[in-house]
Amino acid sequence: TWNLQAGSVANPFLVANSNIGLSVGGVVIAARVAGTTPALTTSAGPGVSPGSGWQTYVAEGLLRHGRSIRVRAVRPDDKQRLLGLFHRQSPESIHYRFFGAKSALSEAELRYLTELDFDRHVGLAAVRGSGTDEEFLGVARYIGDGGGPEVWHRAEFAVAVADAEQGRGIGTLLLEHLARIA
Repeated sequence: TWNLQAGSVANPFLVANSNIGLSVGGVVIAARVAGTTPALTTSAGPGVSPGSGWQTYVAEGLLRHGRSIRVRAVRPDDKQRLLGLFHRQSPESIHYRFFGAKSALSEAELRYLTELDFDRHVGLAAVRGSGTDEEFLGVARYIGDGGGPEVWHRAEFAVAVADAEQGRGIGTLLLEHLARIA
């Protein structure tokens, strides 16, 4: 089992993963991961290292009210979708996510948030629609503390969910899928 504890005193929470599932309490904004992770078999295949196949990760997820959404890997062509999500968040949500006021994302930030190596830096998006109509409902990511997952002692992670979509289980679903990859 492993535990995640908040990196911010203002937003304490605890996430506990067991072989049964993942339970989340409180508000997830940003955190550090410590401990070991359970073995994993997913659509990317058993024993697949993050950098060798997770860029194509796609799974269906079920939200609290029964609606199905798609969870997929963040891609370099997601810059406009990520901007759309950013603009659908309140100043308060942006402050909690970035630990300060922010009115825009720079080109460098968009590259950093969408051009991931899926070894040390992994990102997932909860999406609705498809093709040009695809819309981000939320995103989650982790960044390992160096080396590869087999030698990590810690990772930082962050979750952002569109204000209108909060409270439906999107953040929890994204964390569950990140835990599968980690």
